[in-house]
Amino acid sequence: MASQEIQDDALPVNDVDLSRLSAELYETRRPKVLRGEKARDLVVLTAPDYDELTESLEVAAGLLRGDADVEAGRVDPNEEVEEWLRTKIREAARLTA
Repeated sequence: MASQEIQDDALPVNDVDLSRLSAELYETRRPKVLRGEKARDLVVLTAPDYDELTESLEVAAGLLRGDADVEAGRVDPNEEVEEWLRTKIREAARLTA
């Protein structure tokens, strides 16, 4: 959603009925901007939407770390890792047999 779209829906913080706002947020799944008189704007969203947002950010950060690892040569070839895992699995199987 474009930032301007949620800005267009901005509500004055003093006029907000939190119960009604909560119901609207869950119904529309759209964040709302609350404007204070002297404070910066607040963006309000449901807890599930917040969880989804933070999970997406964590995944994106992980992908960026992975790209940085590849660029810096901090990765092992897939074949080597597969062989290492096979060896560990065989060793574990022998210990439990």
